[in-house]
Amino acid sequence: MFSTKPFNNLPTTLEQSSPQPLLDFCSGLAIDFNANPADAQDLIKKIIRKAGDQSAAIFYVLAEIVDDDSAARRLSTLAKLNSKKLPDWIYDLREAKVSDTAFEASTFSGDTHHLLAELDIPHAPPVTMSLAADMHNGACVKDFVLLPNNLAAVKKDMQEDDTYEEIKPLALQDLATGLHNTLRIEDMQAYPEPSGQWPRTRPLLHWILGLLPEPKTYDTATPEEIAAAYEEEDKEFARREHLAEKLLKEFREEFNLNAEDTYRMESVLYAATNYGTCDPLRWSATRVQRILYRMFNNMSLDDEQMRGVPAVLKKFIAWVGKKHGTPDRIITAAVESVDGEFEELRIYFAKISAEVTYEEQFAYSRRPLDIRPLLLGEVDAQPLPLKEPMDYGHIPYNVQTTATHCLAVIENFFADHPDEDPELRVVARRLLSYTAQRKPSFLLDKRSSPERQAGTLIAVAKDINGYHRHYAEIAKALGLRSPLDRKVRSFSSFLGSDLDYLFDNAHGLLTSTTRAGVIDAR
Repeated sequence: MFSTKPFNNLPTTLEQSSPQPLLDFCSGLAIDFNANPADAQDLIKKIIRKAGDQSAAIFYVLAEIVDDDSAARRLSTLAKLNSKKLPDWIYDLREAKVSDTAFEASTFSGDTHHLLAELDIPHAPPVTMSLAADMHNGACVKDFVLLPNNLAAVKKDMQEDDTYEEIKPLALQDLATGLHNTLRIEDMQAYPEPSGQWPRTRPLLHWILGLLPEPKTYDTATPEEIAAAYEEEDKEFARREHLAEKLLKEFREEFNLNAEDTYRMESVLYAATNYGTCDPLRWSATRVQRILYRMFNNMSLDDEQMRGVPAVLKKFIAWVGKKHGTPDRIITAAVESVDGEFEELRIYFAKISAEVTYEEQFAYSRRPLDIRPLLLGEVDAQPLPLKEPMDYGHIPYNVQTTATHCLAVIENFFADHPDEDPELRVVARRLLSYTAQRKPSFLLDKRSSPERQAGTLIAVAKDINGYHRHYAEIAKALGLRSPLDRKVRSFSSFLGSDLDYLFDNAHGLLTSTTRAGVIDAR
């Protein structure tokens, strides 16, 4: 929605020698042009009414950063009608380029990862673009800003700040790839949240991407490059698992942990290497909250075991922080957050369970997931589309190969079992697509084979459609040596808690036979 409030500061913005204030100002306006290109003429009139003879400067900048070509041409034409002298850099904005020097920076806490580069605009002081990626949410955008300083000054400030662990150079194509991937992950977020100046500065990020070399993407990579990328991801996962095992062994020996505390730390490190930043070395208050939430939500430990987690976790964070060279203030902040986060989450989950005992919760979790009550409004009994293609467009790049293997197992299972309702195959495929986007750790868990992953999805597809006592038959058909029950319970718990998704998609996860039964019951 068009806002007039920023125009109150426009005179001051135009007086600045740095391009950064005007670029920021215009980025907020470009949001409206990009959202409503058909309303460009009305937006232009509003700008003229509010900015008067200062409109030309705005039009010059908007012509470069809006997405719609037609709107850009119209803005460029209007800008050139201006007779008032503007700062030289505004006329030369289309000659802007990203300097050859860029770098990335990691933090001791592991919360964010930064990409930075200098933007050179003729006749203007340099500005620095800075993207912060939120490593707790798959490396989506946490913030994107322009800084009114050159890159050398920004880098010097970061080197003097003990928040940052490592700062290293970055080639421009790698910068473009990093920005592209972060933006792609941001667009996959089910509930993106504004943070800092984001998403108001999104048009600037799009513009700067256009000044960079083409990023490396799945579509442009060679088969050899794709294979090498997957191999590197496998090595990285194995490295993390090995590191977690090594840390647990050293920690247990140094503190002479008993069996109970060792088991607690195994659960902590499993969550730490499979969720969020997937890093057992780096800890912060945010990291503590995310890991404890996972443990409470997944009921990986019973009540008595959970009560002992804070004491051993605080010891571990202090120990591993010293071992890793993390600054004392960051270690202290993480350690001091444990008790408060634990108590807050304990109360939160106690309210959710409505004073139900752990044993009752566990017994309830053994019941098959039933989503039929979520079918609201009119319900039809039309068959699900049997020839629906698998949509890989919204599946993260690093999950696509594993998802393909899992899909092949699902396809083979239903080909070998023609008596099964063919719509269950559609449901299982849709659950696979959901999992790849919402719970990729399920597919990236190296301890679980594609057969076990596919078996879990097939079992849940049958559960939610009212089929019972089928886990053993599925496990046998897929050659699994151990039961599916625990994996199915864990996945069902995750799916069942995602009510926003289920309210929107319950119809598409139920076969026509199941929906016909719901209609009859009404």
